[in-house]
Amino acid sequence: MISSAAIPENTKPRSRWIWGWFCYVFLSAGIAGLVIVGRLSSYFDGLALGQSDTLFSMAITGMLVLSLLLLLPLGLFALYRIIRGRDHWLKLAILPFPLLALVGPRYIPLPTFNQGVIETLRAKTTAADFVKAVKTTAAAPPKWLVVRKDLTTEQDHWPEQQKWLAATAPFDRISLQPQPKIYLESQTLLIEWGGPLSRRWGLALSAKTGVKPEIPSHAAHSEEIYPEVWLFNIYL
Repeated sequence: MISSAAIPENTKPRSRWIWGWFCYVFLSAGIAGLVIVGRLSSYFDGLALGQSDTLFSMAITGMLVLSLLLLLPLGLFALYRIIRGRDHWLKLAILPFPLLALVGPRYIPLPTFNQGVIETLRAKTTAADFVKAVKTTAAAPPKWLVVRKDLTTEQDHWPEQQKWLAATAPFDRISLQPQPKIYLESQTLLIEWGGPLSRRWGLALSAKTGVKPEIPSHAAHSEEIYPEVWLFNIYL
């Protein structure tokens, strides 16, 4: 009987490492699924005007990070096996799967957060509602209203602000939570949400019919809901 030591290196059978490649492909597919679910949850978050369950979004992000951390050692070991000739070099085509899983779903035409916000506001409000509310507010600003030049005491006025939102159309129909920051600039009422750890976005509302509101300088993107009502995003 010939010992394994006597068999030439290039004639030894290659180990298949089937489970490793299966896990690599499975985790890559899971990442693609998580990215798609994350994009859809963003849309539903928009439909809820930013009031959806943040724990769900955090869970999606956590699973995505965990999958990437598991893929890193698998990918390095797979590359080592290919270099050592234990797996066919054509399997190099499998290694970019995680990157494709991250990038590919972003090109799928799925509805966005902004589209969700726009759909909800157009279904529950009219441009005339917003114009009337802003015109009345600009003519006689309530005491709680945060003027942009002085943002130091806005938390002290949250109870009064909440009462105003609950009693003023159309805000009483759309339940703007969590606590937004509201301030007035000339004939534009600006409402903003978010912070360092959450999505930052807002609404710019004009007091004049047919006139575009003033979009804040820190907004990175804006979209029209009505000619007098614009949605804007803050990315930093």
